[in-house]
Order: sequence, then C-alpha cells, then structure tokens
Amino acid sequence: MEKETRALMTVVVFFMLSLIGAWVLFSTLESYAEMWSPPYRLGGAVAGFFIIFLVLFMTYSKLTAKPVSTLMKEASRAISKPKGFREYRSSEKGFMIYYPEEWKMVEDLTFPPVSFVKEDGSNLRIISQKADKRFLNALKEDPKQFSDLLLRFYGVMFKDLTILEKRTTAIHGMQCPMYIMEQKIEGESLRYVQIGYIDVKRGTLHWINWTTAAAKYEDLKPLFEKIVSTFQTI
Repeated sequence: MEKETRALMTVVVFFMLSLIGAWVLFSTLESYAEMWSPPYRLGGAVAGFFIIFLVLFMTYSKLTAKPVSTLMKEASRAISKPKGFREYRSSEKGFMIYYPEEWKMVEDLTFPPVSFVKEDGSNLRIISQKADKRFLNALKEDPKQFSDLLLRFYGVMFKDLTILEKRTTAIHGMQCPMYIMEQKIEGESLRYVQIGYIDVKRGTLHWINWTTAAAKYEDLKPLFEKIVSTFQTI
C-alpha cells in the first residue's frame, strides 16, 4: 500500500502543478485578448495542462527508472538457495552458483574451470575468462554473430561432433548464445550444452558447460537447468 500511496501522491502533485501551469498559461493568453478569443484561450490552457502533466510525468519516470543492469542484479539477489544445494562463490572469477550437496566441487587453481560433478560422471563446468570489452559489447548486441567461428573451432578440435541446436537462452534477462552438441566416445554418446554468459562490466565471459550421457540427458535436463538458473555474477 505504501508504494501505491506514494504513486497516488506523485500523480496529485503533478496534477496540481499542471493546473498552476495551465492557469499561468491562461492568464498569459488573456493579456493578448485582442488576439485570442476566450474559447481559444481556454483551449490553449487545457492543452497546456495536458502537455505540462505529460512532461512532468515522463521526466519523473525517466529519473526513477532503473537501468537494465540494476534490474538484473535485483533479479539475481532474489534467487534463494534451493533445498539440498550448496553455494559456490568466487569474487575472483566474478560469479556464484548453487549446486546439489551430493555433487563434488572441483576447483583447480592452475586451470580455469570450476567443475561440479555428479557420481555418474555427469558434470557442470564453468570457465571464466577475461575478454576485450569491444568483443563483449558486440557479442551482447548479437549473441549469434560468432557462432560460425565456434563451430569451426569445434570441428577442428573434436572429431565426430554433431551440432544438434544453436540458439540463445535468457539468464536473468541476459540473452546468451547456447549450443547443444553430441559426440560419440568409445561407443557412448555424450551430450554437451554450452552457454556463454557475458559480463561486460567486469570484461568477463563465463562459459557454462554441462555434460552427460545422451541417454540420461532428458532425465537430468531439469536439474541442470535448475542449477544454471542460480548462476549470477557478483
């Protein structure tokens, strides 16, 4: 109710200010009585009222509007720890995430990825790397623009890799490039999902990768998505 009352008071103040402005405008036009007849003066005052009210309201809206980055941070803060999950936080890497308690967390100080591993070998890895801000801004504007480069890279580095899907996905309002791939290793099909999260402010690109046997993908997909949904930059 407090927020609604504040909004109502704001509208009332704007209404009164607009009325004052309209009265001043009407009085000004009245001084040119020989040029303006009463109906025109009244019409001008009414139009002035609406214009003044609109200008005041739009100015107020712009001043109180929160930037997208602030809204994203507030959305991140609203994330609560799921039951049965642990928290991983790294100010150095610039992110935090929640993961299931029974999973093992592996962090190698000499190698960038942080891994969260399930007993069956399914895992989620996050690689955080510094990148040129111009590149990050370009990537933010068009997340798909470098997909061909990545696909060529994958084609060279990995044999028998099949790209099943490439699209964008949203994490807290941020549109991120996403790739779903499959590869056969020693007769077993593995499913890979890679998501690129861009932190332009810190100049960091976070690659969120999850891997599982293709046969288990559909069963584990809700859990992986739940974990990824708790990812947030700090």
